[in-house]
Amino acid sequence: MAFSTLSLSLSAQSHISTQSHQSVVSSVVSANYGDSQKTFFSAGEDGFLIKWTDDDQGEHYQISELPIKLTAVYPEKNLVAVYETDSGLINRVSVWDFNTLTRKYAHRFSDSVTSLAFSANGTYLIAGTASVDGAVFMRAADGTVVDKIKDAAGIFSFASTSSSEKTFCTYSPAGTISYFNMQTGKLKEKFPTENGLSHVTTFNNDMFLAGVKNDTIFVVSALSGGTIASYSSSRPIILADKNDKNLYYLENNGRNGYVLRELTASPDNKSVSAPQSVRNFKMLTGDTISCGAKEGTYIM
Repeated sequence: MAFSTLSLSLSAQSHISTQSHQSVVSSVVSANYGDSQKTFFSAGEDGFLIKWTDDDQGEHYQISELPIKLTAVYPEKNLVAVYETDSGLINRVSVWDFNTLTRKYAHRFSDSVTSLAFSANGTYLIAGTASVDGAVFMRAADGTVVDKIKDAAGIFSFASTSSSEKTFCTYSPAGTISYFNMQTGKLKEKFPTENGLSHVTTFNNDMFLAGVKNDTIFVVSALSGGTIASYSSSRPIILADKNDKNLYYLENNGRNGYVLRELTASPDNKSVSAPQSVRNFKMLTGDTISCGAKEGTYIM
């Protein structure tokens, strides 16, 4: 795996409107800043990053000439990381300050990026790549690459750290959950689990991991990899909010609309309930949902 650092300072113009993206929306994330105003970011194939607030106003940034595939929000700060790619030679991760509308730094990778996340306290930006080495850790403040993981992480599509940033967890589509010691860089545990899951997230204090495969929601134990439950669902969209005790997802109802469903975690963290209907959503004819996010009682 090879990468290079780009230090060229760039800026973006912005405008405010209620208009959405001009093409497919590829990523929606919640800022989860903990204040009264709910903030979401959406990114799309049009190269725009849009900051949405609960007044339905969007601050639009044209930050790339390339499609944006992944986004991650820095905890409690004004930074957003994005993965831009032409699905060929250009694979770039850049970090933007949306208060000053400037790019802080960027890295180009020789391999495609499969996962993008900030560590729990925002110390590191973590990129997963389609290479055997897998994980690239960058200091979030300046983009400096640091050698945190000594053992090969492999290819993973989901990553998170413990709140202390002492443990690093990954999910691989090959069907493994791995835990690394971030102080020694060594692999602590690795166990088999459901393979081929997409839209992966954790919930209930990282006790459960959930994902989608073949129009089915899978919930597995994040501590053993064992399957807790699986439920058939029509084109489900998981609404990832790590702070949730329960799992929420949207299901296509086949009548030009969606149903918000909830899986409730048991008190002993050994099971989840059957899906419960929470709310129905009506869509305009021809509209479909490609991704979504949740923060508290707000959904985007």
